[in-house]
Amino acid sequence: MENNTIDARGLSCPQPLIMAVDALKKYPSFTILVDNEVSKENIIRVMKDKYGIEVQLKNDGEEYALAIAK
Repeated sequence: MENNTIDARGLSCPQPLIMAVDALKKYPSFTILVDNEVSKENIIRVMKDKYGIEVQLKNDGEEYALAIAK
């Protein structure tokens, strides 16, 4: 399994969401790091509603790691 990690910490929406959608086109699986609740919720919602993908969420204090696999 590939280990593709996208660092979107410090960015505000819609930038992390755009990065996640772009990564979905390039990689079969990846992890995106975000550090705000809005980005986390938007990525989870779009992946589920638009692509039918359930996101694996890991919370490390103030940061979130969202594991996404097609």
